[in-house]
Amino acid sequence: MVGWIVAVLLLAGWGLWVVRARVTVYAVSATARLEATGAARPAECPVQGRIVRKSVALGQEVKAGDLLVELDGESDRRRLAVERRRIEALRPQVAALTRELAATEDAARQDRSTTLVTLDQQRALRAAAEVAAKFSGEEADRLGKLQKSGGVPELDALRTRAEAQKRSANVEVAGLESQRLLADQRTRESQTRAHQEQLRRDLALTSGQIATTTATIELLEEELRKMEVRAPVDGRVAEVTALAVGAVVRAGERIAQIVPKGELEIIAEFAPPEVLGRVREGQRARLRLDGFPWTQYGSVPAHVRSVASEAPGGHVRVELTIDPAVQTTVPLQHGLPGTIEVAIEEVSPLSLILRATGELLHAPAARTAPPATPSR
Repeated sequence: MVGWIVAVLLLAGWGLWVVRARVTVYAVSATARLEATGAARPAECPVQGRIVRKSVALGQEVKAGDLLVELDGESDRRRLAVERRRIEALRPQVAALTRELAATEDAARQDRSTTLVTLDQQRALRAAAEVAAKFSGEEADRLGKLQKSGGVPELDALRTRAEAQKRSANVEVAGLESQRLLADQRTRESQTRAHQEQLRRDLALTSGQIATTTATIELLEEELRKMEVRAPVDGRVAEVTALAVGAVVRAGERIAQIVPKGELEIIAEFAPPEVLGRVREGQRARLRLDGFPWTQYGSVPAHVRSVASEAPGGHVRVELTIDPAVQTTVPLQHGLPGTIEVAIEEVSPLSLILRATGELLHAPAARTAPPATPSR
């Protein structure tokens, strides 16, 4: 009787556990891998050339812009040096031509101002000569009338008439002098304009040579930059191509692979039936690393960040984030492989038994079902 009672109690307890207990169901990935948050960046050779310097090693910590490999660009460097010396010689010429042009313009303004002052003086002298000539003419007319009446000697009248003619000539001389000054000014201005135009042509030609040389320098510098393979980001060298100094590399050939610094994430691939409709954002997960037995090192807790909706290549990509409070003795680093288990639901043991039974019943039915006849 005691035995029956114990058996009944055990069966009742087992039945209660089967119905009321909760068991976590996990979706297991086909593959999983630790990766840096930023994708690994390749350092590629932009042009074909021969390696003359190599300063990259596997596992090396690099910063963005660090020189990894240098190709032979000696001919471009020599051309660059020549062009730089040329531009150094042209720039003083431009400065000298600019100063000379400014000096000629200043001299032309000063000459014009001096000529204007001289013309004003000539106008004043002509005006004074006209007044004197007018007075002498009137005086000669009066003395001529007096000489006819015998009141003035003929010699005085002739002397006065000669003086009047002289002063009239002075007026004409003053007018001709003004015209000469104007003509000289026009001639000098024409010569100055011709000289200035020549200076402007020389300045434009020299400036054009500087612009052309500058463009050539920029082109050569760009070509020389292509001769240098530099680190694209801060990070660690995870892969290096086995190339020695003197080897020839092709354009686009990868020299190294740089893993950027940053937090690690988990990239997993699942079979579509395991993940589609079952794995969702925020679900708990755990990573078991292949090289570190989980019974000794434990697992890495994580949670699902995003799930792809397509399955290229027959697998669905799932991205997971490592829990920030994780403490593990495993040295987590980029590239460690493992397996991800995602907690997709919690069900009773009875539900698991019913599911397993259904799968067992479905498998023989699928094997014995007749093949479908294609419709005509």
